Amino acid sequence: MKNCEDNHNNIKKLTVLLEPDVAEMFPNSEAVNEALRFLIKVMSKKSF
Repeated sequence: MKNCEDNHNNIKKLTVLLEPDVAEMFPNSEAVNEALRFLIKVMSKKSF
């Protein structure tokens, strides 16, 4: 993992290397982010 800071708008980004079997399921980083946001939403509803 590698932290990168975008100086333009001070948003921190994290670079993560995916295993090949996981990476082949996602066409791009937007798809990965969408899946992770969905998982976060589902998990947060279960932890009340």
